[in-house]
Amino acid sequence: MNSSTKENSDIGWIPSSLSVSVVIGIIAIFGPIFFHVGSSHDVDIIFIVYSLFWQFESQGGPLVFLTIFVGGFLLFIPLRIIFVWQMYRCYENCTSKKRAVVIGLIAELQTLVTFLMLPHTPYPQMTSPIPLLFLTGMLFLITVPPREVGMEWITSSGKLADVF
Repeated sequence: MNSSTKENSDIGWIPSSLSVSVVIGIIAIFGPIFFHVGSSHDVDIIFIVYSLFWQFESQGGPLVFLTIFVGGFLLFIPLRIIFVWQMYRCYENCTSKKRAVVIGLIAELQTLVTFLMLPHTPYPQMTSPIPLLFLTGMLFLITVPPREVGMEWITSSGKLADVF
């Protein structure tokens, strides 16, 4: 076995750019965006998790699929899709991991900035984004990083490898 075959087998499994994009895309569209914990004069504590297409509410039923309320979340979609596209490009070696991470942070921070601008009520409450999309992207980049674009034609000793 020559050394280049051994080096390639030591790399390990790297997911395809399509499989990474599908997983991240499903989370971007159907994953939770933020949660809300609060109380009011008639309810002690309520916990709500929101997504683009569903919500889970601790006081009013297990799971509600949203059809009308989605309009308010439409502004969150573009940057989430751009993050999916950047992850695809990262695993295709068309962009850097750093650029994908920055787009992921911006996609999650837009949710936080939006909720900081919401009016406050006199009742105690907390609303926070759920960075599941970003954390999943980071998990992919850390555990199964994309193949580095390198100089496979240069050996470890710095000499040109036998290409032919």
